[in-house]
Amino acid sequence: MRIYHCKYCSHHLRFGRKICSRCYQPTPLRNRFGNWALAFFTGFAVLILVALTLLV
Repeated sequence: MRIYHCKYCSHHLRFGRKICSRCYQPTPLRNRFGNWALAFFTGFAVLILVALTLLV
């Protein structure tokens, strides 16, 4: 699913790409995989901590 657009040429961007495939400009940081993975693991860690706190 392509939900982001290049701010330079309005091309639909693929998820996880670092550059636009049409104009070769950098993509927004929120489109890159590393940021999504970091957010996922941070959220998962918070859920684990909350679950452990409730068990004690």
